[in-house]
Amino acid sequence: MVVASTDRRQLGQPLRPFEVSVGQAEGFAHETILDCRWPYTLEKSYFQTRSFRFRLGTAKMDEVSVAIVSGLQMYAPRAPETTAG
Repeated sequence: MVVASTDRRQLGQPLRPFEVSVGQAEGFAHETILDCRWPYTLEKSYFQTRSFRFRLGTAKMDEVSVAIVSGLQMYAPRAPETTAG
């Protein structure tokens, strides 16, 4: 589960690598941008007792995952170095 905020002061700007556009097709009341630089974390037990309005599809969640990696400036782990024996 990702809960993210956004603050876009100028309309019409292209998406930045850490942003994902969502809207009515995904269940939102209006078009918005998820800013994935500061995702919130909550205990899993919190979500087990709540009902949800909607769930993002796999393709959109893939976009969110890439944006989180970019927003948190994460990199894929490197393979461990091997030593010749």
